[in-house]
Amino acid sequence: MSETPQTDDAATVFAGLDDRGKRAFCERELDDIYNGLDRLIQAISGVKVLAEDPDGVIRLTVGCDGRLIKLWIDPSATSRFTHLVLEQKFNETMRDALDEVARARSEIDISAIDYLPPS
Repeated sequence: MSETPQTDDAATVFAGLDDRGKRAFCERELDDIYNGLDRLIQAISGVKVLAEDPDGVIRLTVGCDGRLIKLWIDPSATSRFTHLVLEQKFNETMRDALDEVARARSEIDISAIDYLPPS
């Protein structure tokens, strides 16, 4: 007959602490949560996508929130394409970049719970 060691659940441990111990316990828990949230925010804010249209006429960088960070248009583009074609190229390139941002964000969303301490 083997004995398994009994482990007290967190509520039992917490109930056995004095006021100072309870405060320290809560502060440690909050510190762990804040640190995890800081890491999660850093991971999300680190998402940046560089996209280029197939002709190499437009390059843009989009941030984690979908904002346009950087835009480059080939200087000769205005003489090679009409404004409507350039608009279409920009929109398609931006759509590709936003799709990639969404994919990267969903990967982070799936693992977001891993940034928090175990309960």
